[in-house]
This record gives sequence, structure tokens and C-alpha cells, in this order.
Amino acid sequence: MKVLLACLNVNGLGGSELYHYELAKELHSLCELTLFTLREIDPNDQVRVRLTELGVKQTSTLPSEDFDIIVVSQPQTTQLILNHYANIPIVSIIHSEVRAEDPILDSRITHYIGIRQSIVDMLVGAYKIDKNKVSLIYNPIDKSRFNTDLCLNFNRKTTGLFVGEVLDPIRFKTVEHLVKECIGRDWELLLMSNSKYDFGHPNIRYVDKTWNTEDTVKQVDFTAGILLGRTTLESWCCDVPSYIYEIDIQGNILNITLDKPYNIKNLCDSKYVVKQHLELYKTLL
Repeated sequence: MKVLLACLNVNGLGGSELYHYELAKELHSLCELTLFTLREIDPNDQVRVRLTELGVKQTSTLPSEDFDIIVVSQPQTTQLILNHYANIPIVSIIHSEVRAEDPILDSRITHYIGIRQSIVDMLVGAYKIDKNKVSLIYNPIDKSRFNTDLCLNFNRKTTGLFVGEVLDPIRFKTVEHLVKECIGRDWELLLMSNSKYDFGHPNIRYVDKTWNTEDTVKQVDFTAGILLGRTTLESWCCDVPSYIYEIDIQGNILNITLDKPYNIKNLCDSKYVVKQHLELYKTLL
């Protein structure tokens, strides 16, 4: 099977970039895969280097060859693919219900994937997409990294972790609330973010954004994230509970829950996720 995986970008260590890395890594071993990104390749990027070492074919120029199926993410990339290819089944992955992820509604899109139940509900409810054309397939998580091996407990203050850009408008209100709670409870909070805001308290510390996120996740008492995002799934795979912030499209907090790991962590194993992808692709050919 020849698959074109098309997305905006994989340069960097953001949730979308890592999603496509995990998907490409597993698909590459099972089919003939080409990874197209709208943004140009940075050969020195950590994700790009790993993809190159794996032998994944990467391009920022739309290939002219025929594919059996095209898998797309993000509206800009989706529209480009629709304008360029005809008569090839297209699967559209929707990653968020709060960002600029409005799904493109087009009869040429054969199927939609939502990476959490709330996205599936949005596609079927708000966008009136036939429920038979929508599947729930979770974020792929590398269980060889995010697991219960070598999880450490220290004699220290309760410590939490937030991964994501602090100055991102959609996240800032969540981070502000989290910081206030941690200071009030005398907890420590680690912020893994390239952008920084000085909260003026010794309990709030920044840590470098690195590939080996699992080393930090395994050493904290909880994580915190927006909706059912990547950090929450990674922490559940390590048996670390997560505060889940439900927000609206302006980043206003609607609800907060502290969830302990559920059996969902088996459903986000990257190998299982890609097995689901391939089974879906075969039904669309």
C-alpha cells in the first residue's frame, strides 16, 4: 500500500509534530510511506533527524506519483491536497476542537478521524458528518518510552508538570490557574515551554523542552494539560495522574478534573493505533 501522509510540519517537539512522527515511524515499517510537510524540512531538527535515521521518505514538494490513500492533517494542508489530487481516498485527521482545526467539508474526503471522543462528537454533532464516516483513533504514544519502568519517587514537595507554550493564548489562562493553585498548596510546578513568563515564585520553575520527556514525566506526581492531550496520555502510560482542563475556543476554563490512568492507555499504544489506521485504510480502497 502506498500512503501519502500530509501535514503542516514536523519540525519541533509540539503535540502535532510528535503525533505525525509516531504515525510515520510505525507506518513506514508496514507500508510504502511518503511524508509531505507544508513547511520546509529542517535537516537538523530532532524529529527530522530521527525520521531520516529510520529511512522515512520526506518531502516539502507535493509528489506527482500515485498513492493508494492520502492521510491529511490541518486545514491548510488539506485544501492543498484537495486542489492537487483527484480520485484518491482521503482521510482527514482532526486534532483539536479549540484551535483553527475546523474540518474541511468536502465530498472527496472519504473519512474523518478524531483523536478523542469530544472531537468525534463535534464532527458528528456540530458539523453533521455521517457517523459512519468518522472514527475515534487516539494519539499514538510510544509505550517503549512512556511506561512504568524506572518511575521514581522523591522525598520532596508534590510536583506537577505542564508541557506546552506558556505564552500561547489558548493555554495561558490554564497555566495561570495552575500556577496559582500550586503556589497556594505549596506545590512545585515544572513548565516545559520554549516561551517563558516570570510568575515570580520559587515553586514555579522552567525546564528545557527535550526529546526525553518521559524522564521528567516519570519523576512528577501529576501532569496537567488541555482536554485529552498528548501529555495526559503519556503520563497515564507511566501511571501518573493528570489534571485535565476543559476550555473553550478563547482558552477560558470550563471544567477541571483530576483523572488517574484508565485502560485508554492501551488504546493509545502507537503500534495499536497504526494497526487501526491500516485496517481503516483497507476498507476505503
